[in-house]
Amino acid sequence: MAKIKICLDAGHYSKYNQSPVVPEYYESDMAWKLHLKLKKYLEEYGIEVITTRTKQKKDMKLTARGKAAKGCDLFMSIHSNAATKESVDYPVAFVPIDGSADALGEQLAKCIEQTMGTKQSGRSMSRKSEKGNWDYYSVINGAISVGVPGIILEHSFHTNIKAAKWLLVDSNLDKIARAEAEVIARYFKTIKEPVKIELPELILGSEGEAVKTLQLLLIGKGYSCGSTGADGKFGNNTSNALKSYQKDNKLVVDACCGLKSWASLLGIKII
Repeated sequence: MAKIKICLDAGHYSKYNQSPVVPEYYESDMAWKLHLKLKKYLEEYGIEVITTRTKQKKDMKLTARGKAAKGCDLFMSIHSNAATKESVDYPVAFVPIDGSADALGEQLAKCIEQTMGTKQSGRSMSRKSEKGNWDYYSVINGAISVGVPGIILEHSFHTNIKAAKWLLVDSNLDKIARAEAEVIARYFKTIKEPVKIELPELILGSEGEAVKTLQLLLIGKGYSCGSTGADGKFGNNTSNALKSYQKDNKLVVDACCGLKSWASLLGIKII
């Protein structure tokens, strides 16, 4: 599988979009910090990340930001929203009208809702231009023009006191960057999910396929289960073989195949 590549854009530049309810908050500051944290956590998942700009003070035309994602699997621009009503706080992912980022946009918006604890539900939306059959937002248009799905991710509203104060805390930005990176990594399947297997406790007298598996493992490691071999019956020979294995591998010698004995035999980690 080819390495996933993502282009991150910190919405706005310099000191832009000061909160009218929390004066020390600027959308541009939050977006810059968050996109760098998100870059760090995405890279930990093995995802290649580029950014549209190297300095916060540098401006860049909107369409050019989207086009900077050429060759990437995703373009994402980080923002916080604004409204006339202070009570509005829903996170929203603006996605292309072609539907190419609907599922991921919805997942990211819900992730922000859960992490920030907003009162209103996270959602995804698309907006068509009134002038033609293309996206209203220039950054999304830019990304789409180079064949890349684009998302504008609004982290609630900086016109909401609680949200703006929450986004001012560096540890909160770290928390949401981690959460969003996990959502993206799962979407692109760069996370190795743990394998869940049933490991029943086996003792003298147990029978069935699990016993047969135990016997095959013991035999494969040089511990004889008697002349009948792997017959699926936990008899004295299997009991003696297991006790010998437990002793040699510094396990509790009890002739009971529990989690620790299974883990040792299979060479796996129990979580």
